[in-house]
This record gives sequence, C-alpha cells and structure tokens, in this order.
Amino acid sequence: DWLGVTQPSSSAGDPFDWTPNTQTLIRELADEIPPPVRDLDSLFLATLARKPTKLERDSASGYSSRDIIFALVHGSEFMTND
Repeated sequence: DWLGVTQPSSSAGDPFDWTPNTQTLIRELADEIPPPVRDLDSLFLATLARKPTKLERDSASGYSSRDIIFALVHGSEFMTND
C-alpha cells in the first residue's frame, strides 16, 4: 500500500490460481444429488412397503412421480399402514 494505492498481489495474474464461483459450486453440489425416483415399484415400496398391483400399475400410467406420491400418501392405505 503506497500512497493509498493497493498493489495487486503477485498471484493476481496467475492462470492456475482459480477460485470457483457460485455457479460452479451449485453445479458441483447438484451433481452429488441423486435423480428423483421415477420407477413405480420404488415409489410404492417407499410409501406402502409393497409393489403395485396390475390395476394400480395400469391406472398410474401417464401420471408424474409427484402426482403418484401425492395419491399414495393421501390414500387410506398409507394412513393405516403399520
């Protein structure tokens, strides 16, 4: 610091001195998160501890995983499952 002027550090121009930015950190964290479960058997096993019947499998086609989980959690079988 000479007369109020800050001198750049010697590493300021170093091309190997890399500091990750926010976008890079978010991307790295997102890579560690597993993708959401989309398998119908896994959804049923996780919520009701059983696999879906043929009728349930047929009626679930066309719905998103989010909709299926909502229906499973709000159903009477989930509420009384021990």
